Amino acid sequence: MKQQMKYIMSLVVLLVCSTTTWADGTVTITKQKNGTVTTDGDVAYDIAGGKCTLTLTRPSGYSETAADITAVKVLDTENMEAPAFRAPEIVSKLTVTAVGGQYQFDWPGSPYDVDVTVDFRPNANTSYTVAHYQENVNGGYPGTATETEQLTGTTDEQTEAAAKTYDGFTAGTVTQTTIAGDGSTVVTIQYSRNSYSITFNSDGGSAVTTITAKHGAAITAPANPTKDGYDFGGWYDGASVYAFTTMPIGGKSLTAHWTAQTYSDPTSGATAETNGDGTVQITDVPATAVGTDGGLTLPATVGGKQVTEIASDAFDNVNMANVEYVDLSETGITELTVNRESGLFEDLDKNALVYLPAGNTAGENVVVGGTCSDYKIYDDGKDYEVKKAFTASQASFTRTYTNNVMSTVYLPFAVPTAEAGGMFYEYDGLEGNTVKTKAVTGTATEANKPYIFVPSSTGSISLTSGTGITVAATVNNQTNGRLVGTYEPIAWTTDQSTIYGFAAETKGAITAGTFVQVKAGASINPFRAYLELTSGAPAMLEVVIDGSVTAVSGLKRDASAAAQWYTIDGRRLTGKPGQKGLYIHNGRKVVIE
Repeated sequence: MKQQMKYIMSLVVLLVCSTTTWADGTVTITKQKNGTVTTDGDVAYDIAGGKCTLTLTRPSGYSETAADITAVKVLDTENMEAPAFRAPEIVSKLTVTAVGGQYQFDWPGSPYDVDVTVDFRPNANTSYTVAHYQENVNGGYPGTATETEQLTGTTDEQTEAAAKTYDGFTAGTVTQTTIAGDGSTVVTIQYSRNSYSITFNSDGGSAVTTITAKHGAAITAPANPTKDGYDFGGWYDGASVYAFTTMPIGGKSLTAHWTAQTYSDPTSGATAETNGDGTVQITDVPATAVGTDGGLTLPATVGGKQVTEIASDAFDNVNMANVEYVDLSETGITELTVNRESGLFEDLDKNALVYLPAGNTAGENVVVGGTCSDYKIYDDGKDYEVKKAFTASQASFTRTYTNNVMSTVYLPFAVPTAEAGGMFYEYDGLEGNTVKTKAVTGTATEANKPYIFVPSSTGSISLTSGTGITVAATVNNQTNGRLVGTYEPIAWTTDQSTIYGFAAETKGAITAGTFVQVKAGASINPFRAYLELTSGAPAMLEVVIDGSVTAVSGLKRDASAAAQWYTIDGRRLTGKPGQKGLYIHNGRKVVIE
């Protein structure tokens, strides 16, 4: 025991007091990467001048500080003298300092070895590359990235690459990888090119197949669609013509632009445009469409296509005030309402008949599908014509008359004599300078036949037909003996020796109500009659009515004459008849039973 203590004390004294330089000990190096033993990197040491200098070769992407190096001196008891016993180890941590890119610590000398542990730490700013590849138009990916970006991360940890957003592309799966310390890590992200479609709205034309392609791919316009009655005017994107180059991102919805084909009717000169369904619409009617008879007739077809519509301004070039009738009955036009104050029929005379096919609105002097529910003739002094026969619920002609003052009348419909408001007389020959007449014996007058009419009251009188009548086409200048009716105003420019007109008032030698030879400047209105003889006669002719000589429009019958009774053939009786039969009394037919 004493011997052992003596040895230890000698050792302590030796360690404290000895100046002997012991042989260099050994340095044991342990390399770590973030606390884990590794073979990466290298550490060299050199012991000189009482210093141990460490030179480090770091693993890529790692670094260290003095704090990451631990140097511990360890007593080398195995090489100590007096092997009969082993002294306890004496361990001490040495101070490591950084010096010019190296590290040093004081060398403890013999009998010590030093254990050095270097713990390399991963860099947090190690660079790596993210390469973005966009698919080619024709498939596959380019050899060079479309775009690259440099990111940083911690060595040996996972990358944090993220896909970008590119219009027209869809990113594929992003596969993260370990960040290499040397900055060589590359994360590849591929973007597939999106496909889009261009759709076509042919707007009633033939169908067009949708175009589908990857965006940016070259595209060409499809074959032009067709549409009956139209010319194709291109594909429009909104208000602009679309140019086919490459497939746009997002695709397109295009609409066909059409120009209506126009047609012209060789007869009327009317212009029509297609409706796109095999029919046409009348868009313009020239003034020359009005025929010599004053009628405005439109055809059933124009350009071989049925007319089913008419523009509201189609008659703007026509002087509608001079049109005697409008005939649209052969067309397929529907849903028209005749308004003579505005629109299509503005300024059309109220007497002018309008013929329409079924499917239109009935109205005054409007014949729909061959029937007129409200047929009226006004004494307005203009030409008049019934171009086509039709049925009417009832017809009327309104004119202002004076009681017992004769007038001529010429109408396109029959008037029941019992309800006429006066007496009708027929021409019964010429005797000397006198025109003879006879009362109408039938129950009604005849259409398109002139008569002399003696009203039984003063004022506006409507000569009304029966109900459910057929109105025949008017025939101008029909005669009743020598009495000639007219539906046209006539103005004579020269003196006439055989034509006699009605004198409305007394002037000089002319007596009101007589037929007088026509002189230049004389005129007659429609719905009236004049006399036409075969040879010249006196300048003035008187008229015999009820057996008395009188004037055509100047007859002033006294009350007693009005109260007379007449046979149906116009023979005046001396009083009320005693025999049964049909008689005329006060201008009306009376049945005596």
